[in-house]
Amino acid sequence: MNTTKTHPSDCNGKPCARDRILAAAADLFYREGIRAVGIEAVIEKAGVAKMSLYRSFPSKDDLVAAFLADRNRRYWLWWDDVTAASAGNPRAQLRDLFNALAKRISSPDYRGCAFVNTAIEFPDPTHPGHAVALANKRELRRRLCGLTSGLGLA
Repeated sequence: MNTTKTHPSDCNGKPCARDRILAAAADLFYREGIRAVGIEAVIEKAGVAKMSLYRSFPSKDDLVAAFLADRNRRYWLWWDDVTAASAGNPRAQLRDLFNALAKRISSPDYRGCAFVNTAIEFPDPTHPGHAVALANKRELRRRLCGLTSGLGLA
């Protein structure tokens, strides 16, 4: 049973080991690429013991899948926040999305879509990271199709 606490408030207001590991992995994986980052680098950046990492994530593939699942969750929260301002108006929602996306990708820290990057690094469809990336793109397509169908264009 995993006894690692997963919510910052569960650790006296400080991020728990699992949260620190996930944050460190997210930063390193996105900036340097998943294959380029070893577990030791994640452990060092998170400031945890190796056992803390393996207690939360039995393998690097599990850590990759958790990183992408969290990135996926955050992405759809961002999407929902951007589109909420123009609810019921698909044309305005698309405009808002593309404006927000333009701002996002013009950041000097932007290194491409984490899901596309992962799919490129792990082309094997059975890899857990590839599966999360593919699910993200399917959801993106579903949402975009929903918005564009609401435009009433032929």
